[in-house]
Parts: sequence; structure tokens; C-alpha cells
Amino acid sequence: MLNDSSAAPEGKSGLIVSFLFDYELTRRIEKGRWYEEFENRIKEMMIASLSASVYPQLEEHIMFSFTASPLSIERNIHSSEGAIVGWSFEQDIPIEAGMLNMKKAVLTPIYDVYRAGQWTVSPAGLPTCIMTARMAADLVHTG
Repeated sequence: MLNDSSAAPEGKSGLIVSFLFDYELTRRIEKGRWYEEFENRIKEMMIASLSASVYPQLEEHIMFSFTASPLSIERNIHSSEGAIVGWSFEQDIPIEAGMLNMKKAVLTPIYDVYRAGQWTVSPAGLPTCIMTARMAADLVHTG
């Protein structure tokens, strides 16, 4: 959806891997003084798992990587307990869900007014914010 050739070298691409992880467990790992070891091990395991399944030979093509835990997200972004979404998954999501609805999600009932941001569609977060902002900007530019 975001076709910016300057975002990666020719023939290369970026990959974001995300999964839910418990904040309190992350705090306990840090308190036990093995946070860095844990973070590195999780990264190694994720790369190995992806290489052995959906992205064969991924390991040989990685230029750089980084990790972010609920604890590092809390410290850098200042979100409560490192949250990346603003709702609990224990109840129905309060907005239209699904990546396939993203183009529709930027539209509003008001002519020439568009919606963008991390709460526009589920899944919420920074990638959703960037994609909906780009889609809304394209509509403004072409509309």
C-alpha cells in the first residue's frame, strides 16, 4: 500500500513481526536481570521460526533487525504498560475490523473530510496510522 522506493534498497523489503506479550512478565524478566538475553533469544526464535516456515532463507537476507517489548514501548512511547492498541481484546472491537476494510475506513459521511490514524481501523497502531494517512492524503490529492 505504501510504495516508497526510498524506504528500502532496490530489491529489498521491510518486515514487521508483531505478537502479543505480557507486560508484567516483561517487568519480571527485567527485574531478574536477564531482559537483554531474553529479548535477543525471542528475536532469534522468531527469525528461525519464520525461516523454517513462511520465509525460507530469511536469516541469510536480514540487513538489520530490532525488537520492542511492552517495557521498551512504555519507556519510549509512554503508552500504558506498552500498549499498542487502545482497547482490550476481551470485548468486541469498537471500530470496523480488518485490513481489507482499510480503504473504506478513511471515508466519512462528510464530503472531502477523511479519517486517518491508529484508531481508524483494526488492527490499530503505527502501521495502521501510516497507511490510513497515506490513503487519506491520496484522496485529498486526487479528489
